[in-house]
Amino acid sequence: MRTNGWVLQLVGSLAALVMLGAGVVGCVGGDPSGATAIDATLVLADAEPLAAIGPDAWSAAPGCEGLLARGVSFRVASLSGGLVACVDSSGRVVCVDSVEAISSDLDESGRDAEADALAAGFVAAVHAQELARTVSGMTSDPEPQPNTRPRGIGDPEPQPN
Repeated sequence: MRTNGWVLQLVGSLAALVMLGAGVVGCVGGDPSGATAIDATLVLADAEPLAAIGPDAWSAAPGCEGLLARGVSFRVASLSGGLVACVDSSGRVVCVDSVEAISSDLDESGRDAEADALAAGFVAAVHAQELARTVSGMTSDPEPQPNTRPRGIGDPEPQPN
C-alpha cells in the first residue's frame, strides 16, 4: 500500500519549489541507471491542480469513510488542512476528509489510479498556490530599494571617505 508515498512526494515537491522560489540554481545529479526523487516531482508537476471549493459548500459534510462512490470528483477543501471534498455529478458535496485518508481508502478498494490522480492533483494545487505566492513576491518593488547609480554618471570627485 502506498499511503505514505504521496506524502514523501509532496515533501519533495515542496522542497523543490522552495529552492526554485529562493532563486537557488544548480545541477541535480542522480544515479544514471535509475530514477530519482526529482523525477517523481517532475511527473507530479504535470498534473492538473484540483479545483477549490468554498467552506460553505463542505463545512457540514461528513467524513468519507465508507462513502467513496465511483464517479465522484475531488476538490480542494483546505490546502493548509490537507482536506479534500468528494463531489458527485450533480455538484453536491458527498463527504470531506484528509487527502491521506481518501487516498488510503481508494488504495484499499483497488482504485489505485484514482488515488494517484488525487495525490498528484492535490500536490499540483499546492504547487500552484506556492508559485503564485513566490511570483507575487518577486514582481513587487524590492524594499529597501537597491543602490543603483544612473548610467552616464561617473565616480564622484573627490572620492567619499
